[in-house]
Amino acid sequence: MANAMVVNPMDWRRSATAWPLHTHTRALLTVLVEHFRTLDIRFKRRRIWTPERVVVGMLTLISQPCISSLEKLMSELVEPFLLPCIPSDSTFVEARQKFAKQFPTAMRNLWQRLVEHAVELIAKSRRTIGGLQWVAVDGTWVWAPHEAGNIARWGQPKAGEGKKLHFPQMLLVTALDALTRVPLAATVLPHDGSERAGLRAFIDEFKTGMVLLVDRGFPAKDLLASLVARGADVLWCMGTAECNSWDCVHRFRQDPAKPLEAIVFLPLGPKGADGLPTLIHVRLIRRVFSRGRPKKGQKREVLVLMTTQLYATAWPADKLIALYERRWVIEDWFRDIKVCFGLESFHCRSDALIEQEIHSLLAWITVCAIVERDAYRRVECSRGRQNPSDHHRFQINHSNLYRVAAHLFARLLRTNDIAAALAESEIDLRWLDSTARRRRPNRSPPRSRKACYGRWNA
Repeated sequence: MANAMVVNPMDWRRSATAWPLHTHTRALLTVLVEHFRTLDIRFKRRRIWTPERVVVGMLTLISQPCISSLEKLMSELVEPFLLPCIPSDSTFVEARQKFAKQFPTAMRNLWQRLVEHAVELIAKSRRTIGGLQWVAVDGTWVWAPHEAGNIARWGQPKAGEGKKLHFPQMLLVTALDALTRVPLAATVLPHDGSERAGLRAFIDEFKTGMVLLVDRGFPAKDLLASLVARGADVLWCMGTAECNSWDCVHRFRQDPAKPLEAIVFLPLGPKGADGLPTLIHVRLIRRVFSRGRPKKGQKREVLVLMTTQLYATAWPADKLIALYERRWVIEDWFRDIKVCFGLESFHCRSDALIEQEIHSLLAWITVCAIVERDAYRRVECSRGRQNPSDHHRFQINHSNLYRVAAHLFARLLRTNDIAAALAESEIDLRWLDSTARRRRPNRSPPRSRKACYGRWNA
């Protein structure tokens, strides 16, 4: 593997004077090498597919959606691996199966180590608003191939009349940094699982300095108690229907004075020694959407946000509403992984390999986020400091970002000199900087937000 990949630490020392992107790339490759060394040496075979090459093949397959078949992937890996001929795709499938059997959490561990590195970069680059890290959590359904193991693990949605749909379906719940698009945590559940259960699976990832952004399907008092105990803050969209709203939200909605915000007591947790439940203060914010004359039998929609940010001077209501709108970033992210990367077009059929491919995609998205941080350095050098809370700041096109990151990864595979790979990618990186654009104000017709889950006004 040493003669096929850029995983030789000596090469990094020779290229220490490269463009600042090299610093992050070197740290990223260090994480990859350290992860390779943790793999069991029993998997080392006389055949061509070692653990390193399996991981590289997976990342290459994910990073380039244009590779729609394993035959094309094999031809792409001939030059980096210095192979005498194009290997059979069945050998790669066999190696993936053995890799997933012996190391079922290898790709997940790789992704988590990359996330740890990305979080450090976020702290250094100060990509925060108000000194806080804003994390959006949501879930999406993903279709899986029709296999007995997939059906037994994830189940099939109902089609009515006692029938079920043909393909099994899973629920992917993800926690995404709203400013950097780094997937901080994720879990895969059966199709009939709940988003709350997914949040409970990685609730330990939240800590002091984080603010959780969720929509109406997540709020639960036990989740709120767990987050408050960990020191994390929340900015939740609450259900306002009389049948499923919390008592404090219902009283706030029915208040004849119709206040725009209020601080209320909320009982949480079991009762103490005095027989009384624990009370915490939360802040409720009201917003009424002017959507014109409603239809017959309908009323104007009302948005109620609940937050633990109690100080109105530091966090006014309009600012919190604008920050909640950043939850839509995770919706765009789901679109990217399904459209740009073809998440549901799996290159395997078993549940273990599907989960391995999902974690490979999360690892690659984390790599793209690291490249994006360095690209924004260029943007700020050429256009000045960009305020993350400014909706009209210069922003990088994510389709261009994924293309540039894939080309950079391919060049890193073809050469043993990182400085040469970065020099070859310099034109692409400059192009990524030049294509950064602002949101155009006063468009015709203007894009106006119609509901609480919509985007911000452009």
